[in-house]
Amino acid sequence: MTSQRMTTIGQEITRKLGPPEEKGTHHKPTTTTEREVAPVEPKRHTEDSSTCKADKLIRYMHG
Repeated sequence: MTSQRMTTIGQEITRKLGPPEEKGTHHKPTTTTEREVAPVEPKRHTEDSSTCKADKLIRYMHG
């Protein structure tokens, strides 16, 4: 496909959909309320936790 044809297709899409939105506007901003509702707390893993076992297995498999 030639660049001239691609430009024409781009112009058709712009005409049908309108101009593109500014970058960053399609992401939902995180508010302080959301952070307060769902706080992230670090989890402490004991030596016999499944996460620790998985980590040891991964280290074993990869040398």
